[in-house]
Amino acid sequence: MTGSLAICRKGRRGAHLLASLSAALYLATVNAKAQDAQPVPNVASQAAQRTASASDLDRAYALLQAGKLEESVAAFEQILTSDPDNRTARLELGYLKARLRDWPDAVRYLKAVSQKEPQNLRLRMDLGYALQHVGQIDGAMEHFRAVADQPGELQSQAQGALETLRQLKLAQVSQRDALLNTGYAQLREGNRAAARESFERALAEDPDNVTILAEIGYLALAEGNLTLAVERFEAARRYATEDYSLLLQLGYVYDRLHETAEAEDAFRGALASPDPRLRRDAQAALKNLPSANLQRVYLDVLADPFYATRFSNGVADFDAQLHWRPKLRGPVSLYLGSHLTRDSRSQGGSLPAIFSDNVGLFGLGVDLQPRGWNLKVRAEANLAFNLVMSPVRNRSVEPDYRVVLSYYRGWTGRLWGPIGLATFGQIRSERLFSDLDTSAGYYSRYQHNGLAYLQVRDGLRLADWGPSRFGSYIILRLAKDTNRDFFNNVGEIGPGLEFRPYQEFNLSFRAEYLRGVYYGIHNTQSNPFGPNYGDFRLTLLLGHRFYR
Repeated sequence: MTGSLAICRKGRRGAHLLASLSAALYLATVNAKAQDAQPVPNVASQAAQRTASASDLDRAYALLQAGKLEESVAAFEQILTSDPDNRTARLELGYLKARLRDWPDAVRYLKAVSQKEPQNLRLRMDLGYALQHVGQIDGAMEHFRAVADQPGELQSQAQGALETLRQLKLAQVSQRDALLNTGYAQLREGNRAAARESFERALAEDPDNVTILAEIGYLALAEGNLTLAVERFEAARRYATEDYSLLLQLGYVYDRLHETAEAEDAFRGALASPDPRLRRDAQAALKNLPSANLQRVYLDVLADPFYATRFSNGVADFDAQLHWRPKLRGPVSLYLGSHLTRDSRSQGGSLPAIFSDNVGLFGLGVDLQPRGWNLKVRAEANLAFNLVMSPVRNRSVEPDYRVVLSYYRGWTGRLWGPIGLATFGQIRSERLFSDLDTSAGYYSRYQHNGLAYLQVRDGLRLADWGPSRFGSYIILRLAKDTNRDFFNNVGEIGPGLEFRPYQEFNLSFRAEYLRGVYYGIHNTQSNPFGPNYGDFRLTLLLGHRFYR
């Protein structure tokens, strides 16, 4: 059996109603200190306040009165550090965070005080406003309802806030249902991409809706976007813990992604279904998963040969690692590894012309990657077989040691690279994608050099033909080293095109035009190529995992 290995080195109305509530919370914060400086008697609270230094509180209030909000936050936080039960500091932090529009922290601090003082109606009103700002409408309504049920000066305000939120929810439901109807109509017309975009917009109106989450998951699955399918099915799973059909489907997707442990978890969860058919399907799926013993051994293969017009040079690059896991679900694997790099231009001798490191590596290594993490550490000890001899590489065989920290992650639906940073991540579409590939490590072979590398792409899927996909992207690459070698201190950026013939098999062809610049850093070796360059590059990428 084989498995894929990721290719890497390594509503208006509702918005209007939402905005109309912010003024109420601001007024509440203005009056908060006057109304809460004399809290409802609470023995524990008063005892905690006595433990705080009067000078520390005076300093924090002085900063607050001077308009130095951030410094005042730090002062109140320092009080909480030395006196975690201090009610005054925690309450003031809640209102300060609200003034700074840091609503999640405002909720955290105000809720902590309100839980101990449920009879403090002013506080419950303000907590309700803060909850509303973080989208927790039901939680906000709970607090407004509690105040509205109590006769007093706040009853009318609470009733008004409660009615506003009821209207907001009705507007959200109306907008959601309209978008859902549009999506289903588009689906009947066969326009899956437009239907998924409508469902995504409906999800923005109702983020916890299990039906919408699952619908998007199924659409993504039909389009071959397994990563998005998993994201949406997992989100639905959090809210529908007893949807065993969903669990079974999630297991199938994980199995297609060759994430066996996650697939097994999902299938075993589906075994609790009262439906005998679902139970039989889950049992059959578990039997078809690779056995635990054989999962311990697998072979990873990665190849990324490329041709660069700048030097009219072709470079073959190939890695193979035979892994063994001492503990099936543990983070550690041991491996026997090999690596080959060979280019078409380099030549040795007393006057060598070296364009890349021409070497074959063979050795032992250890991988550390906690389950569910995108971060990995590997250490290797190799024999390096020099394929092109030079004054620097004057031995046919020499030792090689390296320790590398690497991270890879991909996203769909939003840009996180150069374009994403420039637009603060606000451009969204189901056809957008980004990926990040970065590493930093020590390499004994390169004069005990420390090398860091970063590659990030922002892309757009242009066309899909069944299992095939064609897209364009902008790519940024940066490299840096500790030995100040000019060729290891470079930045590149440019457009690219990518074709993937079959998405479930990690094979892709890329064409890029890059503009590069050397940072101007060098040691004893000068840069003969000038400060910048242009290059057209063709690359084939193949990643695969083999196992029995």
